[in-house]
Amino acid sequence: FPTRRSSDLLTRQMYTKGSPNYHKFLTAEQFRSQFGPTDQAVQTLKGFAASQGLRIDSVSKSNLAVRVTGTVSDAQNAFHVQINRYQHNGTTFYAAVGTPTINHPAAAYVAAITGLHSLGAKSTAVQPIDPSTGQAVAGHTLTRQDLAKHAPSLLSKPVVHTPGIFFEDQCWRGLQTQAFTTNNNLPAGVYEGNRYGSDPGSGLGHLPPCGYEPLAALTAYQMIPLFDAGATGLGQTLVIVDAFDWPTLGADLATFSGLFGLPAPNLTIYQPEGPPPDNSSWGGEESIDLQWGHTMAPEANLALVEGIDNSFNSLNNAVLFAIESGLGNVISNSYGAPEALVDTADLNTMNSICQLGASLGIAVDFSSGDSGDYLASNGVKTVSYGADSPYATGVGG
Repeated sequence: FPTRRSSDLLTRQMYTKGSPNYHKFLTAEQFRSQFGPTDQAVQTLKGFAASQGLRIDSVSKSNLAVRVTGTVSDAQNAFHVQINRYQHNGTTFYAAVGTPTINHPAAAYVAAITGLHSLGAKSTAVQPIDPSTGQAVAGHTLTRQDLAKHAPSLLSKPVVHTPGIFFEDQCWRGLQTQAFTTNNNLPAGVYEGNRYGSDPGSGLGHLPPCGYEPLAALTAYQMIPLFDAGATGLGQTLVIVDAFDWPTLGADLATFSGLFGLPAPNLTIYQPEGPPPDNSSWGGEESIDLQWGHTMAPEANLALVEGIDNSFNSLNNAVLFAIESGLGNVISNSYGAPEALVDTADLNTMNSICQLGASLGIAVDFSSGDSGDYLASNGVKTVSYGADSPYATGVGG
């Protein structure tokens, strides 16, 4: 857009101390009137879509995104690309060959064309690995006996002040010596040092390898003095964006809250593209995001925005929906992908969405993942998509 350079300058000024525009954030209406595409631009784009047999599904509140649907053949003709099916490491996906273009007056209003491939982001939740086996540590299913034993003494407490119920929270034990050999006794080695986590079969309170329950995390981040001073998130809304759905999210969050003495959660779920299918992998991510978001801001409202799948297009639309709807001042995203493997159009789209949030005073946060620069895990020295945006905050441990 011709206003892009002025938009960049204004956003930088909002975050530069000493600038007359420092922290003078725009309202959504101010952004739309100053920098957003006009209704006429949208009508021009609708005319192009209709001429190509593409169906208009939605137009975002600020006119920043127009979502269309069509057949592969119609998409190829409309955007002058070839869409092929590929296989890589057992995964089948489709993607366009070449850069999509538009031969129509609508091209003047289009910054990026996305969604012509089925690649997507991955959640950053991972299962703990037992170092002695290399396999994921078996989970513990919460039972009625667990609840009956622990919950009654906790529910009366307004904020978490309870010791660990399930996990050993001291991950590093004392010094020990351990000898290792093969079946033929050679080669052999001796390790002397700290043991990580608990022994298998240690039982509740010391489940291996180790784990942080609310009290341990709140103590580590020095949150309890803030809670005691009244900084519990009251009056705020934490927005969480994820893909897919899981049917027990609300019930699991309520159980978690009751078990650890957290206030009853106030959760609202939004599905801007319609009801997503269930997905157990992303369901685990959503559960972690909700439960630990509630732990760190126990009196804040929770708004979960679910993309219909984990495509970059769907997740970008979910973040844009949260911003344009004014759901909350903090948006948390625990997913990503290696930047070098993400299409330029998707990178630019997410960056523009994060800039919109920044100009409205909304913090858009992304997890940086556990792979560092991805060199060891993917063979490419690159960073994580989402957390890479200069208009977002990358959060990692």
